[in-house]
Amino acid sequence: MAFIEKLKNRLSGVTQPVSISDTVASSGGVQTEREVIMTNDGAIVGKLQARIYVGAELDLRLEIDKERRGVRSSLVKYAGTKTYIDGDDDVHEWEVFIPIEKDDKVIVKPVNVNTAYAYDYRVNFAVDYVREQVK
Repeated sequence: MAFIEKLKNRLSGVTQPVSISDTVASSGGVQTEREVIMTNDGAIVGKLQARIYVGAELDLRLEIDKERRGVRSSLVKYAGTKTYIDGDDDVHEWEVFIPIEKDDKVIVKPVNVNTAYAYDYRVNFAVDYVREQVK
């Protein structure tokens, strides 16, 4: 916890909001991934929010990852057997405080397990810049 408090104290007050949204087709299975490529060093992903709109009834699943030099890691730590976010008209929020470097990617991978209906989602996150680079 002390690390997070130290990191919070180094924030510059400059925040860039980012939003990724899409309609996931009814084909069943993995859909098109959406990504945002970071263009600056010395930043963190602070707050993360995922919304699955009404009607999905747990058929739409989201995975939110960070990719650095080809290696992916989840921005959300899961407990239990699920390794994804699901819901029906639900909003999930986390404070993640994940360091970001230039050329890192934040990736949203949607999976629609329903073959009859399309569903909508939105993922919002805030990129907070630090006063000086974390070494």
